[in-house]
Amino acid sequence: MKPNKRIQRGEACECGCGQLIGPYATRFVSGHNVRVANPSKNPAVKHKISLTLKGIPKSDEHKRNLSLARKRKLVGHFSAEHCHKISLALKGKAKTKEHKAKLRLSLNSERISEIAKRRWQNPMYAKKMSVIMNSPTYKEKRSQIAKQLWQRWDYREKIGKAILKGLNVKPTKPEQYLDGLLAKWFPDTWKYVGNAQLFLGGCCPDFININGQKQIIELFGNYWHRGDNGQKKIKHYAKFGFDCLIIWESELHELNKVQEKIIEFMKVK
Repeated sequence: MKPNKRIQRGEACECGCGQLIGPYATRFVSGHNVRVANPSKNPAVKHKISLTLKGIPKSDEHKRNLSLARKRKLVGHFSAEHCHKISLALKGKAKTKEHKAKLRLSLNSERISEIAKRRWQNPMYAKKMSVIMNSPTYKEKRSQIAKQLWQRWDYREKIGKAILKGLNVKPTKPEQYLDGLLAKWFPDTWKYVGNAQLFLGGCCPDFININGQKQIIELFGNYWHRGDNGQKKIKHYAKFGFDCLIIWESELHELNKVQEKIIEFMKVK
């Protein structure tokens, strides 16, 4: 058999890959003719496109399309089990400060909200999450997380402020009455802060001394605070250096005694 003239001349595939064509080929290595028909599959063309697009900003829609395309490619090439293994392998790995900063910028609250909404519009995702969220294991886990968070004063303060702000809390009638009495008996001394103006360790006091004395007055309603002697609140505020006076709603019927009680309390410091 005569040696192939193309191999002797060292002729390369016409797609530009640089490989020599086989003895029975005419112009291309087997399968490389597709690269000419579809230039985007040609490595040389891909490289040229990449160099051309470098530095050109992409729109948000373009970025989303690229992300979806990569995800489809990943799912097509790897099984769900393999993807899960990759996810577990990446968990716990330290990230650089620069990486964390980029994540914070990219994952803002508005974008997370949009992503979550799109996910829940998928019936399969909604069904899957419904099963997970109604499972006893998930509920127990959420309960434990909530209990741990509630032990933190900063978290209680954040939630308390949000609740009171959302409810547009205003002074109750007994609080309004006591506020008027304090303004009359001790002008420019006490201020109502029970509408989430002040939090101390997750608790919102009713009245605070604004003349430099670390003193607090709590007004206890007969119904809501029945069975409570107020010692828990007194000890709590003491952690922050505040003295606390408890006045019961029923005591407001004897104004002289209430006034004397407050005067004695204010003499403490």
